[in-house]
Formats: sequence, C-alpha cells, structure tokens
Amino acid sequence: MNPAMERFQRVRVRSLVFWFFVYLIVYFIAGLVLFNAEEPPYFSWFFYGYFIVWMIWKLKRNDIRFRELMGSVRTLQKWYLIPVIVVCLLVFSIGSVFVTFDLMSYWFPSYILQLLNQTEPSMGLVIGLVVAPIIEELLFRGVLLHRWTYKWGPRRAIVFSSLLFGVLHADIVGATVFAIVMCILYIRTGSLLVTMLCHVFNNFAATAMDWIPLFRWDGPITINRLHSLLPYGFILLVITIPILLMLLKKYSLPRQPIMPVTQNH
Repeated sequence: MNPAMERFQRVRVRSLVFWFFVYLIVYFIAGLVLFNAEEPPYFSWFFYGYFIVWMIWKLKRNDIRFRELMGSVRTLQKWYLIPVIVVCLLVFSIGSVFVTFDLMSYWFPSYILQLLNQTEPSMGLVIGLVVAPIIEELLFRGVLLHRWTYKWGPRRAIVFSSLLFGVLHADIVGATVFAIVMCILYIRTGSLLVTMLCHVFNNFAATAMDWIPLFRWDGPITINRLHSLLPYGFILLVITIPILLMLLKKYSLPRQPIMPVTQNH
C-alpha cells in the first residue's frame, strides 16, 4: 500500500458516527432547554460545522493535508464533457424523482406529499450552494473514499461512499448516481475543485428551477398529480442513462487507479 494511503488506516468512520450521535443528543437537549424547540435554530450550520471539526481533527492527527485532498486542476482531456455530464445528471435526477417518489407514495404518501410541497427550502442558499457542496465533497469524496479504498479497494469504496451519500438525500437514486460520477471525476482529475464546482452547479440548477415559471407547480402536488408524472420520469431515464454511460466511458477508471491523495502527495 502506498505510504500516502496508509495514513487513512487510522481514520475510523465509526468515530464519525459515534461523535455525531453524541453531538446530536447534546445539541437537541440544548435546543429544548434554551429555545424550547424540537429543532433548534441554525441546525444546518451546526450540522455541517460538526463535519468540519471532525475532518480537521482526523486529518491533522494523521498528517493528511487538505491540499493533498484538494489537488489542482490539471490538463484534462475532453474537459468540455464535464458540464454535459452534470446537466445529464440533473435531468436523470428529475426522472428518478418522478419514478421513485411515485413508487414510494404507495407506502409513504404523507411523507412524499410533505416533501414535495415544502414552501421553503430546508437549507438556505448559502448552505445549499456553498457550504454543502464543499463539505460534502471533502467528506464523501475526500475522506471516506480514501479511507474505504484503503480498507476495501477503490471500486467498493466508490459504491459504499456513494450509497451513503444517496441515503442522506431525499432523491436516493439520483444522489447515489451523482456521487458515483463525482468519485470517478475526482479520481480521474485528482482535484476536488472539479467535483465541488459540479456540485455547486447541480445545486444551483436545482434551486433555480423553482424560480422559473415553467417548472413551478400551479397549486399543491397531489398523489394523482404525482402518478401522472410517472411516464415522463421513465422517458427522462431512458434518454439520460445511455448518454451518461457513453460519456463516462471517456473517463473510465483503470483496473488499479491511482487515488488523488497519492497523485497529490
């Protein structure tokens, strides 16, 4: 194993989970005592703040430099395909929402309707467009991808880190596929800046759709309305899946890819 990768041996993910639950318990108890609220104010800021502190602690303790994770933008062949891939991912995500939410509505109708009819975003613009892309890329692609590559190899690491990323988002399928593509781009480019920019663009496009009258709902979404979108969801998936597969062949990984922290060491 490369010495640069061996430093991730002591980056234990279980410590991330353990201290996160301790943090949540303390935070919500403080919220009940100080604010008399089930969800204290500024939850998103403290949520991402925890991950920042944990990453700084683990990286510093194991002599892993942020610049090794971040890398630099190298000369990348066919770089112009990256925006095309991100747009395809966005369209794929819309299709997956129509299909998966429709199927889930048969078992969890109240939850799906509440999710689709939110009047306000769960995160502010600064969180959604700046903080979330930076912290999530550092955590999932930067730290977890390298840690699990050391433990299981790159392909399993891509799958498990992407699945974890997916289940933490409402659109599980779309988010998982997005994460897989970001892992591939990160390994191929050696730069988290590339995936951060892709993430920012994706979140911005998803947010901007709410500002465009064409994509606004005329009234609340109902179950029958959601069912009517199912054919459109399948159409979007049928269109985007072959395009994504074709584009990703341009960035296919070798059998033993060199991980970014090794490239940047």
